[in-house]
Amino acid sequence: PARPLLLHVETGDEAVMVPAGAGLVYVAAGSDPFELITRGVAEVAERLGTFRTRAQKPLPPACDVFGWCTWDGFYSKVRPADVLAGAASLRKQGVPPRLVILDDGWQSVTPPPPDQRTGPEEQARPSSPPPATPAAQPPGRDAATAAASEEGAAASGGPPAHPPLPVTDAFVAWSTRVLVPRLEVWYETTVCRSPEGSFPVRFWAWLASGPLRATLQQYFDSKTDFARQLASFRPNPKFELPPGAPARDAESDAPAGPRLASLVSALRRDGVRHVYAWHALHGYWRGAAPALATSEGLRVQMVLAKPSRHLRAVEPQLQWDAMVLFGAGLLLDTPDLDAFFARLHAPLAAAGVDGVKVDVQSGLAALGGGVGGPASLARRDVDA
Repeated sequence: PARPLLLHVETGDEAVMVPAGAGLVYVAAGSDPFELITRGVAEVAERLGTFRTRAQKPLPPACDVFGWCTWDGFYSKVRPADVLAGAASLRKQGVPPRLVILDDGWQSVTPPPPDQRTGPEEQARPSSPPPATPAAQPPGRDAATAAASEEGAAASGGPPAHPPLPVTDAFVAWSTRVLVPRLEVWYETTVCRSPEGSFPVRFWAWLASGPLRATLQQYFDSKTDFARQLASFRPNPKFELPPGAPARDAESDAPAGPRLASLVSALRRDGVRHVYAWHALHGYWRGAAPALATSEGLRVQMVLAKPSRHLRAVEPQLQWDAMVLFGAGLLLDTPDLDAFFARLHAPLAAAGVDGVKVDVQSGLAALGGGVGGPASLARRDVDA
């Protein structure tokens, strides 16, 4: 016997109800899957009137050329010298990139990662390529716990980036050295393979939000970037020459000036036609730091992500995501959001960057509670 089609719809905000009579399901049949998808998307676009199809949009010229993204080569430890060396290695092999995407690693974030805490003499040296795969991340890709500054939280109108934790430094050091390696093995072999509602998942969620919160905070701050927040719109010291720099940039031999601009100029001299830069939808992985409320005159509100049980059933690791444990810094007022994106893109445009790669859209699914739902957040971002 035929089984009924069950449809579950969520708005992402308990205060927002699904409109009566809303078109929720589209069904089509055909023998050619490619034609079916093209036709289906076009019919839904016409029915809803809220988006355009790919065929209705101009194709960016960067799509017609070979490109290279810095992420898999250097992750967020990337430096200007690394970008130039990577592009040169491709040219040497006969595949010169015409598009270069400067991925994560150029922005000023808090807390600053180790490669942004060294002096100017260290910044001039290229970094060593990272391991073949990113560092181990037991709680899942986006589950790094936060260590962002609490300064400016009161001005933001939201809770601090993370509340004080009643633990001693000695306990954190001991548990990081002794417990975390063992928990990491247990996580990889058991927790990440267990379904929602199981004991391993429930126990790990309890650990992450309670006894080992400070330990995991320190551990993941040293291993990942996913709990950091955007601290400034200016590039970090790796990509902006400090005051008193020499007349010419030692890395590119370009005239003195912002290092990001020098990098873009050097890439274009080597035949790169398009230079894009990465940023997260809300600035950085965990949004904007509350300190931006003070330094830029913008209202940053800390919003705790609350994944529904249906989202957790698909991805149990969402329960210890950094945005769930510590919140994300969002700009919810339209004027502030407009100013935020304008200031975020200003240093890129000034440096000659002609496009952006926008990441972390998936975080919207759990961030809409109390603020109109993820669809409302997405609409604000697109309009801005």
